[in-house]
Amino acid sequence: RGTFVAVPTPMGRDVTSLLYIGDTESHFHREQFLAMVAEAQDHHCRMLAFNPLTEAGGNGERLGAALNDVGWVVVEETLLPRVREELARHEVNLVVTGFARGQAPRPAYHVLVNYARGIEVAVGHLARLGHRRLALVTPEDAVRLDERDGARAIGKPYYPGFRAGLARHGLEKGGSLALIVPEDAEESIDRLQRILRRPARPTGFV
Repeated sequence: RGTFVAVPTPMGRDVTSLLYIGDTESHFHREQFLAMVAEAQDHHCRMLAFNPLTEAGGNGERLGAALNDVGWVVVEETLLPRVREELARHEVNLVVTGFARGQAPRPAYHVLVNYARGIEVAVGHLARLGHRRLALVTPEDAVRLDERDGARAIGKPYYPGFRAGLARHGLEKGGSLALIVPEDAEESIDRLQRILRRPARPTGFV
């Protein structure tokens, strides 16, 4: 049991106040957010948070006030377009988590989140624990149509990292699989239970 969380913070610097702009409600980003809160506490850094997905509309003033009150801002790449104009109005040190180079309103630090490498590391962790049949659980929005033949294929970066991890540990032909799950929780659980009822079911999940 464990969670791999890459925490992109500038805490190694003299940071006394930080604003995190991100989706604090989603499971993945919630883990990242809570890890950042813990790190901020360890460094006696005052930390604020703003979620553009739930605080849109009349909360522009609250975002502006928060930006006036901090020296550093960490913003998720996918939410950068929603707050770009407001960020441009404030002199803050900016950290963007993702591949949004050139989209920031001012010079920014960029933390490139390498999901493929992270999944490969997770596969290696399970392999060292003795697992030989693994399942990659990936959301439907990571699935795309292959333009050549119309077949469904799991898009980057999830599947390449999974395949690389299997190959590195000699597990390519060990019965591992990719499990695509929909947003609907009940349907996802149903698919997972069907996989677990197989005689040669996976013992490790990424």
